[in-house]
Amino acid sequence: MELRSLAPRERSDPPHRDDTPVVVATYLGKEALIDGGKRCHKWFTEGDNGYHEAYVVKVL
Repeated sequence: MELRSLAPRERSDPPHRDDTPVVVATYLGKEALIDGGKRCHKWFTEGDNGYHEAYVVKVL
């Protein structure tokens, strides 16, 4: 999964923390970032292409 594609492109406020996992939900083959938008945006703007921990919730 590529978090960059899920990250919001327009955020100006910094994350409260950036050392916790983001949360992604999957439903009917689509992925949505449900927690961690500020963190993802920070990583995106800093050019951080490394691995980051994520919790993935599959909705049935």
